[in-house]
Amino acid sequence: MGIQGDGGKRPGYGRHHSWKRVVPGLLAVVIALVVAVVATGIVGGGGAGEAASATSASAEQDATDTAADSTAADSYGADQDTQDTGQGGSTGSSQGEGDGDESSSSSGDDGASYEDGVVLLRVAEGQSAEDIDAALAQLDCVNTKSVDDQDLSNGLVRVATSEGISVEDAVSQLEGVGLDSQPNYAYALADDEKDALSLAKLTNDPYLSASGSGAANYEGLNDTEVTEAWDLVQTDKTVSLAVLDTGIRSSHEDLKDNVVATYDATVANSANGLDGDVTDATDVEGHGTHVAGIVAAEANNAKGVAGTSYNAGIVGVKVFPTSTFTTPAGTKKLEGNCYTDDLVCAYNYVIQNASAYNIRVVNMSVGGALSSLDAALSESIEKAYEQGIVTVCAAGNQNSALGLTVPYLSAPADLSAHLVAVMNVAYTNGAWTLSSSSNYNTTSQASSTSNKNICAPGTSILSTLRTGDSSYGQLSGTSMASPWVAGVLAMEFAANSSLSAEQAIDYLYESAEDLGTAGWDRQTGYGLVNAYKAVSLAKGTQVVSLKDISLASVATIPSQVYTGSAIAPAVTVTFEGFTLTEGTDYTVAYSNNVDPGTATVTITGIGGYTGSTSLTFMIVEPPVATVPMYRLYNRWSGEHLFTTDYSEYSYLGSIGWSQEGVAWYAPASGGTPVWRLYNPYSGDHLYTGSASEYAYLGSIGWRQEGESFRSADASSGGAPIYRLYNRWLTAGTHLFTTDYSEYSYLGPLGWSQEGEAFYAAK
Repeated sequence: MGIQGDGGKRPGYGRHHSWKRVVPGLLAVVIALVVAVVATGIVGGGGAGEAASATSASAEQDATDTAADSTAADSYGADQDTQDTGQGGSTGSSQGEGDGDESSSSSGDDGASYEDGVVLLRVAEGQSAEDIDAALAQLDCVNTKSVDDQDLSNGLVRVATSEGISVEDAVSQLEGVGLDSQPNYAYALADDEKDALSLAKLTNDPYLSASGSGAANYEGLNDTEVTEAWDLVQTDKTVSLAVLDTGIRSSHEDLKDNVVATYDATVANSANGLDGDVTDATDVEGHGTHVAGIVAAEANNAKGVAGTSYNAGIVGVKVFPTSTFTTPAGTKKLEGNCYTDDLVCAYNYVIQNASAYNIRVVNMSVGGALSSLDAALSESIEKAYEQGIVTVCAAGNQNSALGLTVPYLSAPADLSAHLVAVMNVAYTNGAWTLSSSSNYNTTSQASSTSNKNICAPGTSILSTLRTGDSSYGQLSGTSMASPWVAGVLAMEFAANSSLSAEQAIDYLYESAEDLGTAGWDRQTGYGLVNAYKAVSLAKGTQVVSLKDISLASVATIPSQVYTGSAIAPAVTVTFEGFTLTEGTDYTVAYSNNVDPGTATVTITGIGGYTGSTSLTFMIVEPPVATVPMYRLYNRWSGEHLFTTDYSEYSYLGSIGWSQEGVAWYAPASGGTPVWRLYNPYSGDHLYTGSASEYAYLGSIGWRQEGESFRSADASSGGAPIYRLYNRWLTAGTHLFTTDYSEYSYLGPLGWSQEGEAFYAAK
């Protein structure tokens, strides 16, 4: 698909999928940037009347900057998407270089990278500096004994470890005295090797065409129906998006008019001890500028490219330090790494300024693998979500230098927080397929337990560069796919400002175009992002073709227990592998759902579904609580005794009575009472459900021993208990049995068969 020559847009149509979240998660962080191929050096030229020397000078300067970037990239890990570029990539240290031979970060047993010599204490609500100081005073594992000089409102404080104490040991000892602690995880950009394009003069028209360096953008904008979405809404800075990255070149011709605020979290974090202007987010790496252009390069300005959001406001938040430095506590933070405490500082800024700039989306294009959980970062992401801000991040890339072989559990993609993690698809042979370098879901993950649920174009994406105000170049990886989706979410919020974060994510997944195996799958989630359909859902405009819900699968409803009131069990409806949502995709109505018997539930499609289907379920009587009735036999008198009192049963057994086990089960309540009498003349016990018989026998000398058990109602379905009388045995004795064969056998032997006396519990 492509932009039509007349500038018109093709109509949108397609599938309506539904998605239900539940999110769990384990994991966290070593981190490698999710980038695969860089091609830089496409330089913007001047107007036709400008001297050729000006263009040459600009090109020469950009070439110099590009070479500098290539040199800097060698200090970071590299991994190249060979499927998409056909070229190999060089690799290097993922942590960069410290001063001399001294390392400024360490790795734990699980491979996590973190700042050496410091741990983070998470401050609980209501916890004071005095409380923390009192706990620290008990420990020899830390040098920091007071946190009075730190800002507890950030939600965490930094504590320096004692010499010779590892971060892991310090965390263990701190938690032993009730302090919630964790390492200060290091997230590293892993710039990939650059594949320089020949320098070329950029025209004043958008650099988007079916051929050339912007071809991937061109196909992507059309096939994800971004251009159609622009017919529905243009964000135009009504919504802002925070880019947490290496910074931003605010003066770039394609960004400057959309930048609404900048912030350097590494300077703002007082624990770092850095001097500088917190509003100066100058990009010294280049990654953040490229990401910002994908989401919000100015559209329709006759320059460069166009971001997917159609001019969302950019809040550029720098979370990577300008250079390696030593903190006041004597620990080191590396250039090329960002750390948990700086990311938390960045989120605090975003949350505090969300209203001022209408920030509804955060893009965080970092990622890597870790087996433990960065709880502090998860909590910040969740706080933002609760305030209506959606976090979008990269799913992660293959990186042999870091031992990251896809698929793997990644961070922040697999943190236990509500967020959207994006996989990278490439346009190959006329179709969108998962890039060979893109991370995806492991065999242990499913749609209900994963954040990696959607794909976007991320290979050879042309965007803004930091090397000059009119410089553009290509990068590949899930770092590029993430801002593509972030821009779509910004448009959703621009179309409907009342959307919750949950609704915006739901619409994103419901409207995705299925790729690969039908329905959700590990490699592509719900499929390729579709901006037009997502924005249409956000606007309340029905644009998806209706599905017949009678073709859906409805899970069997187990039998329900009668309560005396209407019973309305939940139903689970799936369509083409997607779990539908009651109230969004269908309504339910129940009939005959009070009394025991067969009840019916009718499911009627709404939203993207039409038609109806029905399902029946059973309502059954509640189970009856019962008590066992024990049977004993007195061999000397020939009498049978029945009792629900196990202590009586045990005592009589101990003095010689034959214990014949449980004769039947009687209801613990309900039914009718059965009384027990003792005939002192014959030594026989009698059981009767007749109050008049009980009274009469008592009047002629039988001992009335009170209620013995309860008989179930005749209609309950319980076994009948038959009564027999042997007039010859001693002075006469009664027997009760549920065994009809015993009843039948004793009759011909001379026992009087006195019929059904009682009923056992069902």
